[in-house]
Amino acid sequence: MDVRWGYLTREEIKEALFRCPVVVLPVGSCEQHGPHLPVDTDTYDAERAAIEAAEQISPPPLVLPAVPYGVSEHHMSFGGTITLKPETLLNVVLDVAESAVRHGAKAVVIVNGHGGNSPVLAIAAQKIRHNLGVACLIEDCGAVAEDTRKKLFPQPYDVHAGEFETSVALAIRADAVRRDAIPTPCGVRRPFKAPPKVTVGFRMEDMTSNGVLGDATKADAERGKRFWQAEIDGLKKLLESVIAELRA
Repeated sequence: MDVRWGYLTREEIKEALFRCPVVVLPVGSCEQHGPHLPVDTDTYDAERAAIEAAEQISPPPLVLPAVPYGVSEHHMSFGGTITLKPETLLNVVLDVAESAVRHGAKAVVIVNGHGGNSPVLAIAAQKIRHNLGVACLIEDCGAVAEDTRKKLFPQPYDVHAGEFETSVALAIRADAVRRDAIPTPCGVRRPFKAPPKVTVGFRMEDMTSNGVLGDATKADAERGKRFWQAEIDGLKKLLESVIAELRA
């Protein structure tokens, strides 16, 4: 059976939720990723990871259609970006979750592909638990494979369209990478040079002149593939643990 909610009929969805009452909601963004990566990178990665992990579980959780927009105001200066207000994203996620719960879902796992969404999704998880009475977990930007990422991509500030994201793109959708447009690194400026645990509001132009954080010229498909496998394995284990909790 297809794990994608949008590809199923209402009767197939009813049966699937009876067999496995867990739904997965990928949330991404539509924002610039330098001159060499598509603006749907975060959405594509989150949705594909969710589908690949769900397909390895029997009976599988259903993967809801991805939310293709996120909180990306800080990228607006570089073009191509579509942003939502935080309250808009919050309301969309809550409405989607409530709909799924009304159809029989007992847990919602959010797979987030964009760091700008994280504060909003943390609030959403609390509201889903308190208001809907079901579990809500967030797999935030590859958190289940963070140790692997640090080993393969140890450079600091490699967080947007740089070595890491470009390596993953080369591994899972190489035809989408504009190799001849990969920019030379321009360095990273730290706004206000705040200590590590201090949160600073920023815009991308505060930190980079080309919209990229990290050195995309060092991207490597093989390391991207190794990270991706760790991400799928970790997400599969997370989903299996949620399913097991519901059955206990």
